Amino acid sequence: MNHTHKTVAAVAVTTLFSTLVLGFQATPALADAKTINWTQSSDLMTMDPSQAADVSSSQLISQAGQGLYRMGKNGDVKFADAKSVETSKDGKTWTFKLRTDLKWSNGDPVTAQDYVYGWQRTADPKNESTSASLMTNMVGANDLISGKVTDSNTLGVKALDDHTLQVSLLTPEPILPQVLVGTAFYPQNKAFVEKAGDKYGTTADDSLSNGPFVLKGWNGSNKAYDLVKNPDYADAKKVKPNKVAFQTVTDSTTGYNLYQSGKVDFTTLTATQVKTAKENKNFRELKSARTEYLAFNVKKGVLASKDARQAMQYVIDKETMVKRVVTGSGANSTTFTPMDVAKDPKTGKDFADVYKTNFTSYNKKKAQTLWYKALKASGQKAVKLTLLTDNDDGSKTQAQFLQSQLQKLDGLQVTVKSEPKPARVKNMLSSNFDMVLTGWSGDYADPLSYLGLWTTGAKMDFGQWSNKDYDAAVHAAQSTDALDKTKRMSDLGKADQVYQEDVPAVTLYYPASATLFNKEVTGVQVNTVGAQFDFTKAVKK
Repeated sequence: MNHTHKTVAAVAVTTLFSTLVLGFQATPALADAKTINWTQSSDLMTMDPSQAADVSSSQLISQAGQGLYRMGKNGDVKFADAKSVETSKDGKTWTFKLRTDLKWSNGDPVTAQDYVYGWQRTADPKNESTSASLMTNMVGANDLISGKVTDSNTLGVKALDDHTLQVSLLTPEPILPQVLVGTAFYPQNKAFVEKAGDKYGTTADDSLSNGPFVLKGWNGSNKAYDLVKNPDYADAKKVKPNKVAFQTVTDSTTGYNLYQSGKVDFTTLTATQVKTAKENKNFRELKSARTEYLAFNVKKGVLASKDARQAMQYVIDKETMVKRVVTGSGANSTTFTPMDVAKDPKTGKDFADVYKTNFTSYNKKKAQTLWYKALKASGQKAVKLTLLTDNDDGSKTQAQFLQSQLQKLDGLQVTVKSEPKPARVKNMLSSNFDMVLTGWSGDYADPLSYLGLWTTGAKMDFGQWSNKDYDAAVHAAQSTDALDKTKRMSDLGKADQVYQEDVPAVTLYYPASATLFNKEVTGVQVNTVGAQFDFTKAVKK
């Protein structure tokens, strides 16, 4: 999942990949004791599981739908629509049995055919799914995603009957259950999708649920909408809240004031607000398995130069950015894979510690030398570049800091262009930018969930970068070395180091969002990978 949306709630963190359940002592109740009032820092863009490319959309889709598995407590996955699974001896064939009591919110049964159709839509390049790369180990997926083959029936997923789904892989994939939690692997109702046509997922009325909640009141552009308990959900009796009300708040002052006046139960804070809010008993901070980064379009002028990209990486003082711009709500980044995602089997140390390099350190002198070299090779004395970012307060503040850092390079002029998130994402995915400030939250707890973004031709490789050594390392981790934990991790470590040296993007920091969270709201499950919040057990006193 992509983007600079930094929502988070609150409790002490023991390990990053734990799943937390928020529960606190009671404080005076807000006006409506039944409705949980939530804020998001960017607009809802789509309810189409195959097209979700942002955190806000993925968050809502994860509550209105579900797949074969859901994320459970402590970072473990649990069966959802599936009730059992059998794997072949070679580990390449997985056969799932579905529950027989599954229904869509229109009353239709959820079947194995719905899973086949949903996965085929994700693999179809017409839908431009940013999560299609998660399917590359499925038989037939690569040719479908690339457009070499158009017959969706060649994808390695079949409905053996209404309640039996068979998945065929190219190589064994022990982490498949974690991968299948993602929204890209949700079922989709073919009759409903085809009737809605191009409107599918663009409004609440043009969306369909098989999960705990149903979306209400979203017309495709408004900033307030609700998740209402789904009476057709198979486990509806276990869903506690009747309604979770959402609203988009891009202005941090507005969010802060709404919280202070008791109109919302949750809001994120800016660096300035953190200084005054830290003493508030409802202040909470939570790390997430996310990397914030500055991506380059390597097809644009001087950015095609490795020397130029390395210079820009060296010149950014990331420690200062963490301390002063995000007020300590995060950690200085080294690898593209965040801290606490994985341990190196050989050493037992964190992946990020084992595979970090000096390429990501701050070195202004070296930066200037490399920059002069790049300018000379390009025949230019000065360069103008535009930095694209979202128009929320936090993103604009970070972009302005990066602008000041980059302009320490002689002859470089940077203009900041802030846009509403839908426009920014559209331009980003269309490679219509010089530099873009964005971020990535892993779909599951493994380096591949991050490093898969940068393989040649991947949808999220919007900077159009390609490196044969990188591709070879990732491929080895997914194929010949897939069952050898030590070799597989070494392959992924090599890929991350190639990324650090060739610099398709500058990793900036691993975020931890500062928030105000009403202690009257208990039972919200907070995940560090995938959709961050699960409201099924939430209660507001």
